[in-house]
Amino acid sequence: MFPHTGRKQYRQSEANQLTDAHITEQNAPAEMEPEKTMNHRRALRTSTDAGLTIFLVTIVGVVLWTTDEILNWNILPDWVDKYAQLLVIVLSILAAFSVLISIMCSFAVLAESAAEKSGTIAPTRSQGTRRLFTVGISVALGIMFGLHKLDQYRAEKRTVAEQQRAAAKFEEIQTGLNSRVPAILNLFSPEIKGFLAGEPTQNGDEAIALLLNAIKVSTPFDPSVSVLVAAKPPYTHCVITVLPQQERESQANGWKHLRRQCLTGFPSDWEHDAILSGFGGKKLDLPRGRSGVFINADLPSCWGTLTRDGRAIGIIMLRGSM
Repeated sequence: MFPHTGRKQYRQSEANQLTDAHITEQNAPAEMEPEKTMNHRRALRTSTDAGLTIFLVTIVGVVLWTTDEILNWNILPDWVDKYAQLLVIVLSILAAFSVLISIMCSFAVLAESAAEKSGTIAPTRSQGTRRLFTVGISVALGIMFGLHKLDQYRAEKRTVAEQQRAAAKFEEIQTGLNSRVPAILNLFSPEIKGFLAGEPTQNGDEAIALLLNAIKVSTPFDPSVSVLVAAKPPYTHCVITVLPQQERESQANGWKHLRRQCLTGFPSDWEHDAILSGFGGKKLDLPRGRSGVFINADLPSCWGTLTRDGRAIGIIMLRGSM
């Protein structure tokens, strides 16, 4: 009887222990899964290596660039030499960011080490916080993209406005010079026209230079003044302009006042036809973008035909500056 009673009590004790263990296991807090966080030690090592590498490349680039610029050794390729300053600046910025990231990771590693020693458990990051962080980055990138598009739009508006202002100024100068042509043509006396059509002389060149310089000073928009006249073979035409004052004073013979550029022809057909029309007394409107030896339609300019005894002897050109 007693042995049987002992075995029954032993079995009852084992059953109670299993029940208590099961209840303890149920009541025990579930072990939290380790959170996947950033490995600051790896980030510290990567940022430090990247910063040192970029610093090394920057130092080499600065040495090569300064050697190329100061000693004029021309050891860098043209495309590198062209963008050398930009590359050095970009690499310096990247190196500075690498150093900053390395310092931040160093503080993070020190904080984690101190927390591990003190037994402090890092707070868990909720799913909402991660989502908010992602949304914040997306919004920041969107704002940067929007600002970039706004800058492009404003740059285009500025370009259009500058083009409109340039076109308005071009038209203003063109109209102003055209209005002065008839009065300027009347300033050429028969004597001056004879000097233009004849051989160069001291008195003739001095009179022509005095008149052309007076036209330049007295006309608004400070235009350059030149005269195209016929020339003797083997030349076809001659462009006459006034020498600057310092060049006139430096002449050894003391009487050269004009610069004469002789031509054997015109390199483009359109300018040849325009000059023939000018000597024929016709007015030719040239589209902008045409530039030749005597005519430059990129600048506001106008011309008039000089006649003597009913015959064209030259063309005077007024060319304003933008």
